[in-house]
Amino acid sequence: MKAVVKYDNVPGAVELREVPEPERVPPGKVLLRVRAASVCGSDVHAWQHKASWRMNVPLILGHEFCGTVEAVGEGVTGVRVGERVACETAAWVCGACVYCRSGLYNVSPCRKGYGALVDGAFTRYVIA
Repeated sequence: MKAVVKYDNVPGAVELREVPEPERVPPGKVLLRVRAASVCGSDVHAWQHKASWRMNVPLILGHEFCGTVEAVGEGVTGVRVGERVACETAAWVCGACVYCRSGLYNVSPCRKGYGALVDGAFTRYVIA
């Protein structure tokens, strides 16, 4: 599948690349088919290499997106195949620090965001 990938931590190091489609859905996760994704200032900062964090490259950009559930991993409840969803930008939070426990996970230093530290949505499928 095609994806917009930041491939190095230098200005302009973003290109359209072929990446593998996910082959399985891990337990506790879902496979989302991206239906729409928008360009955010963070994506522009990544392209210009002016992000305030060091990105794990290569990395698929895009963190503001919606889609449909294509597959559900073992143990997932509350969502079903075919359901339309809008995705939260936080791909992972620890759930243990004071920020996460108080509902302020968006400012937690442990937070990993789509298109910033975890592959994002400028592609066909995302594991969420």
